[in-house]
Amino acid sequence: MKKTALFIFLFFLIGYFTACRHAGNSKTHGRDSISSNSSNDSFELASLVVKVLKWSESDRQIDFNVTKTNSGDSIYSGIDWSTHKKRMADLSKTDFFTDDFLNNYNNIALHIDKELKTNPTKYLEGDIQPWSDDTNDWCKCQDFPDSIWEKLKIVDLISHGDSANFKWSWGDNYYYSVKTKKENGSWRISYLERFDIQKFSW
Repeated sequence: MKKTALFIFLFFLIGYFTACRHAGNSKTHGRDSISSNSSNDSFELASLVVKVLKWSESDRQIDFNVTKTNSGDSIYSGIDWSTHKKRMADLSKTDFFTDDFLNNYNNIALHIDKELKTNPTKYLEGDIQPWSDDTNDWCKCQDFPDSIWEKLKIVDLISHGDSANFKWSWGDNYYYSVKTKKENGSWRISYLERFDIQKFSW
């Protein structure tokens, strides 16, 4: 009887420790899986940022091109809608941006057009754009630093399923805030810090 009781006790004891070991392994695998997905997302997002920056570096078009009512005027009176339409089409073709980003970009053009028509401070020919600080909005910089592609890192990454917010940095206390969405299996930019409509008032 004692041997039977001892056998039953040992059987349950072995089962208990086996279950605990499997539970511990399961938790470890869960952490590894989360870490792996986060690492993959970070790599894909960094790759997207590099593509956008390389594209912007070679891009020769002007964001929010403006026009004058008459060729002899010195004051810009609104957005040049013909060039803006082409710009919108070209941005869409890059496949880097979501519809949300493109809609916001178009709303910025509408906002600038209104500002040019109603703001008492006028945009004169030869002046810096009144909404600009003379830096490239795509990178918040005037010049790309050397070896930017090796230095660029994704920081403060917060991922929620098919959306992710983060900043990119190339050191020197530089950060640029971004929001992205995954569409058809690929990350695309839905928001860039320098294309916030609030920035385009003066």
